[in-house]
Amino acid sequence: ATAIDPAVCALLVHQLLALLDHPADLHRAAGAELLGKGYSVWRAHIPDAPALIRTLFKLSAAHMRHASSDGNGNGSGNGSGNGEGGAAGGNGSEQPAALPSLNRYHAALLAVGTAEPRHFCRAMGEHAVHMGGSNAARIAAVSAMISLVKARGTSLEADLPVVVHAVLRPLDPSVPMLREGCLHASTTAIRELVKRYPMMAFHQGTQRLAVGTTEGVVIIYDLKTATKWRILTGHEKAVSALAFSKAGEHVASLAAEERSIRWW
Repeated sequence: ATAIDPAVCALLVHQLLALLDHPADLHRAAGAELLGKGYSVWRAHIPDAPALIRTLFKLSAAHMRHASSDGNGNGSGNGSGNGEGGAAGGNGSEQPAALPSLNRYHAALLAVGTAEPRHFCRAMGEHAVHMGGSNAARIAAVSAMISLVKARGTSLEADLPVVVHAVLRPLDPSVPMLREGCLHASTTAIRELVKRYPMMAFHQGTQRLAVGTTEGVVIIYDLKTATKWRILTGHEKAVSALAFSKAGEHVASLAAEERSIRWW
């Protein structure tokens, strides 16, 4: 395949980004789809990746809201993406409805998130605790992180601390409404992370979550307070596996290329 001239590529990116603000949903969806599918080509010419992620999330949330309201799943509403509108669900305890099959904004959001996981998780973390938006939108942000975890497999290892921080932010006990509204979505995300990454472990009795990092550090979170409880050092290589003792008082960790298991 012939590479696109950088000047032409930059012009195309400018036009595609402009389409995201078009008054017609068809044009917005086309712009989002092309940006997502060709992100590896456009990436060097995207001026602000976090801003693009936030825009795609708002468009996706608006699409879900309108698809739910018209009841036919075709997203015929004209949501402009400039609000914090949620997905489905009218009260704090409900979960968003299943994503409509034609939600091209969500597909584009995940495509960009796959290439920009750190920016993605930070942006979703911000949406998850944004008190000016609806509870459904906050849940949708956490659910988007779950979708990224499932889509990317083990390639999130380097960004696990960022992912965990974003997932735990809505569980702050000082904001009961936020915690109660996102508790199910956040705990689902934690369960999915622990299932997929051996360098993460959760102890039910103590409500503590241990996360091994690529820098050889082990971070232990207290889920009761949604804060870091301990930061343990000692490994010189990336942590490859973690396990709590039966009582949850100690953590065993194994680092890549190291033969010994360290207990804390």
